[in-house]
Amino acid sequence: MPQLNPSPWLLVAISTWMCLPIMMFSLHYFLPMISKTNPTLTNKLNSNPWNWPW
Repeated sequence: MPQLNPSPWLLVAISTWMCLPIMMFSLHYFLPMISKTNPTLTNKLNSNPWNWPW
C-alpha cells in the first residue's frame, strides 16, 4: 500500500521537531555539568570563536 509510505517519515519529522527544544534544554543544563568534570572540553568551548547560545 503506497499510501502508507510517507506516514512513518511524517511521524519521524514531527517527533524530531518536538524533541529539538528538549535537546536544547538538556544541552543547556548538562553542558555545565560536563564542563565541570572535563576541563579540556571547557577550554575547547571557551576558545571556540563561535558564541554558544546558552
